Amino acid sequence: MSTKLTSVIAVIALVQAGTAVPAPAGTWTVGPGAGYDYSTIQAALDAGTTVNGDTIYIAPGVYSETLEFNRSWTNLTVRGNADAFGLPSTDPTITRVTGGVKLGSLIAPIDGLTLENLYLQGNQPQNRVIGNVYNHKAVRDFTFRNSVVDGENFSGRDGIMVDSGGSTEGFGGDLTVDRVEFKDILSYGVMELHDGAQPTPFDTITFTNNHIHQCNGVVALRGNDPTHTGSVIVHGNTWEDIGGNQGEVGWAWAALEINRAANVDIQGNTIRNVNEVEWGGEGQAIQIWDIGPLNIADNTIEDNFQGIALLNHPPGTDYDVSAVTIHNNNLCDNQEYALRVGDGLTNGPVDAENNWWGNAGGPGVGGANDILGNADYDPWLTEPVTKPVIPEPATMVAVGLAVVGLGGYVRKRRKHN
Repeated sequence: MSTKLTSVIAVIALVQAGTAVPAPAGTWTVGPGAGYDYSTIQAALDAGTTVNGDTIYIAPGVYSETLEFNRSWTNLTVRGNADAFGLPSTDPTITRVTGGVKLGSLIAPIDGLTLENLYLQGNQPQNRVIGNVYNHKAVRDFTFRNSVVDGENFSGRDGIMVDSGGSTEGFGGDLTVDRVEFKDILSYGVMELHDGAQPTPFDTITFTNNHIHQCNGVVALRGNDPTHTGSVIVHGNTWEDIGGNQGEVGWAWAALEINRAANVDIQGNTIRNVNEVEWGGEGQAIQIWDIGPLNIADNTIEDNFQGIALLNHPPGTDYDVSAVTIHNNNLCDNQEYALRVGDGLTNGPVDAENNWWGNAGGPGVGGANDILGNADYDPWLTEPVTKPVIPEPATMVAVGLAVVGLGGYVRKRRKHN
């Protein structure tokens, strides 16, 4: 083992133990008291000795500051003490930042920024846990994992809200969010990639193994027009209790929105208890529009105001649904519908065979969810799907996976209009 690698491992172990230790070249430590390189995270970020490719390790504790990334970084990693996913704000092992994160290089893009093992709250002036500044340059290849975004039930506070359009370039490149807990976010932006007008297109968006609960907003994985996101992968996430929290109806028109993407794969997710919201007539588990091939498989979508909505949005536009497959899902106990296929979408019907609709007799029978629009749902499953283990995204094809139903099925009708 190299001397440098041994030194880095030693730093990790001692920082996790809350022990001050000098860092080897390329790594910096932050913690209270003597022996750490810096006493605040921002001091480490502002130091001239912190350069591209470095890693900042942060001891457990509460850091009452806003992390401002106002330089043009490349491959910088900021790592807290412990995997914070699922832990409370009072856990003594976590690294808690009370002022959130502000992305704002005005000179050149930020490339390859990684944030991990952080418990983030936000009282920055923008009222966002992770936000950006006006006219900032692109944030490309951003990775965020093993962390918590806690809105603290503060009215009007967003989770990740990154403005774009005009001279503000937003996120772009490869965006990865893995094992992040989003909780108690009462504004509409649980994770909002804004309005699709980003000057910086996405290559891939990977949203996996996250838990979103007690929130009143949407995870909106929006692409660029006219350069659509190359691939969107949404695997293994859980949404629970979206809308209606803390006495506020909320603006979560959907738990998950995806648009302007060349390929989309949605597998192994659970979405339940999405409520009708202030927009009126909306409260979908999943909202999709302006996409290419789409695979929705092995999900449980239940007890929501609405299920899956494929929309011809903006009004007057439409897209080809011949490469849309919706297979092997539990789609049941949703109030208005399990599946809606918007009018004007071309080359239907949508392939929605081999799903459980809540009754062995199929959709619309005996209280089972109905289907609105042009969809082929026959054959259907006659018993619920047992949720399988979903492969890691790196080892699977992103789209076009037609999964055979695990339950029995019957064949009676071909489509529903």
